[in-house]
Amino acid sequence: MEWIKECITSSRLSVLVNGAPIGELSPQRGLRQGDSLSHFLFNIAAEGLSILLSRALDMDLIKWVKIGACGVVLTHLQFADDFILLCEAEVLEVRNLKRILRCFELLSENCQLKVGNGHRVKFLMDKWCENISLKDEFPLLYRLVVNKGESFSAMMERKVDTSEWLFQFKRELYDWESVEVTRLIGFLEACSVFRSSLQDTLVWEASKTGRFTVESVYKFLAGGFGSYSRTSKRVWVKYIPPRVQFFGCLAWKGKIKTTDFLLWIGVLNVNASTLYIPYKSVDESLNHVLLSCPVTWRVWSEILNWWGVHGVLPDTKEAILHWWAKFRLSKKERMMWEALPITVLWSVWKHRNECLFRDVIPNVEGVCDRIKFRMDVWFKEVFKDNKFTMHDFLFNLKHIRFCLGGGARAVL
Repeated sequence: MEWIKECITSSRLSVLVNGAPIGELSPQRGLRQGDSLSHFLFNIAAEGLSILLSRALDMDLIKWVKIGACGVVLTHLQFADDFILLCEAEVLEVRNLKRILRCFELLSENCQLKVGNGHRVKFLMDKWCENISLKDEFPLLYRLVVNKGESFSAMMERKVDTSEWLFQFKRELYDWESVEVTRLIGFLEACSVFRSSLQDTLVWEASKTGRFTVESVYKFLAGGFGSYSRTSKRVWVKYIPPRVQFFGCLAWKGKIKTTDFLLWIGVLNVNASTLYIPYKSVDESLNHVLLSCPVTWRVWSEILNWWGVHGVLPDTKEAILHWWAKFRLSKKERMMWEALPITVLWSVWKHRNECLFRDVIPNVEGVCDRIKFRMDVWFKEVFKDNKFTMHDFLFNLKHIRFCLGGGARAVL
């Protein structure tokens, strides 16, 4: 790594303009695709996955594939960001491959940078603060920064000299971009840690000591991957269509394309309106559309009343999913109950799009009826022995719950 870094930082480039070289410049953006050094970085990152696949082959968890007259044995092919896994068409083998990929993901996501002197930490690119990369959290500012690969130590030296965070941008910032800078500075003040006497290190988060051990991986896996897995299970509900599950995952991750999100990633023009379509009085954000909008809030209230639940919903999507799981229900009741929040989120978003693209007037009763209709369509096959009707789902949920072995109310 040091050798590759030295090749980049010590080299100089010159560009030919009309056949004549201009002044020398130093590369600041790291390696580009096609660079002869990029293969070495690729090998460093991909070697771990290749080792896992080789071990699985030795343990007969997966089978190799022979190709060509010479019988070349392959388990996988890798090039740049392309990856091909080869196996036999057996369910068990596919499951083993999925487990291997999950292990590789765990090794990637549970290693966090612990900042020491900051020499080896890229200020904007590395996940040194709460496992968050500044380039992902502040993508618009990242595009405008001149030195994207600047080290943490260089930023801290400037801060020590000037007593403030200084960034070099390509141009003057607009007012709304200056607001992002203010948010960035607040974020940095809350999490910046600088230990000039120590070296930067990698910490294995699944262990209390910060060191990697097989025992820590086993305990992490046995514990269900922590709160991340608990939320994931409540999003990927198998009784509802895959596209609805995927939407629930996007909503949980905050990746739904609301106007504030499109502005944040630079898709919308800076002068574009971000007002929420039905009311045009507040900026459209994901939380507002799916949770706090008056229409949406009434939909959540009506659906809870339909189920016989009275209470105050939390103010975030993830908190709602955890709150939803606290109710004690029969096994069959829980199948429907767990699908309900994702169904509400999906139906509210579909209604928002109808208001935006078809000039539909917001209608709480209509959204609630569609939620019940979708629950009827999706669960008729699950409970086909009970022969529930649409009328039961719309007006007689108590009868359905009684037949499923539950009571009239959900109990905390």
